[in-house]
Amino acid sequence: MTAASTVSLQDEILANCQLPECHYLTEHLHKWLSSFGQKPNPLPQKQSFWDRPGIQLDRATFAFQQASYLAATSVIAATGYSLYQLHVAV
Repeated sequence: MTAASTVSLQDEILANCQLPECHYLTEHLHKWLSSFGQKPNPLPQKQSFWDRPGIQLDRATFAFQQASYLAATSVIAATGYSLYQLHVAV
């Protein structure tokens, strides 16, 4: 018997239990919902559901940063300067 095959049994057992509110879950669920949208009902059990929005955001951020870098390096290449010759102001 695998863990996946006992999901319905686990749900049935837990439905009959009085569990205290988990502040850790509540806090992180609120953060996730404020970043990525509405709370699905019932909550998905697959980790990939929870990871997907963050991964998509990371990919979009990386694509923007990569495009910015490529644009900057093409300007540098066109002017004949090397990255070592440019002073970066912080």
